Amino acid sequence: MSYLSFLILQIGEKTIFYNSSDKYPTHYLSKIMSKNTIYHMNEVHSAFLTLELMKNTIDEKQVSFEDAKDIVSARTVFTTHTPVPAGNDIFPIELVDKYFKDYWPKLGIERDEFMKLGMKPTEELENGFNMGILALKVAGKKNGVSKLHGAVSRELFGE
Repeated sequence: MSYLSFLILQIGEKTIFYNSSDKYPTHYLSKIMSKNTIYHMNEVHSAFLTLELMKNTIDEKQVSFEDAKDIVSARTVFTTHTPVPAGNDIFPIELVDKYFKDYWPKLGIERDEFMKLGMKPTEELENGFNMGILALKVAGKKNGVSKLHGAVSRELFGE
């Protein structure tokens, strides 16, 4: 799946359903999505959802990024089934810059802080934005489908 597809399916879908009004056919989906209390990310592909949830939380509750992240963390669960490098999406920084340059200001953070959401903790920025790391950094509950998945994930994504 392409990077743009990820953006449309995760952020666009959440925005359309969440912000639609009675006059649109998505009205019923909007009501369902706006009342979700827990969001489950099954694999890394859905991790951009956390960004939109944080943005909406900041807008609705008028809280800081850190507070929004804590709120979203309490409402999200991440399960990995494929803890191997080939099963995890890592996007080039240039692509993240291109599509998110107007997004991190909406979260009230700077570019480097945004980029580090998808990177292992280091002093310098890495060369890719890792969806698995994003999911792990934001989700309040994390699962592997087996003990082996947990061990491999800790090695792959870092503690």
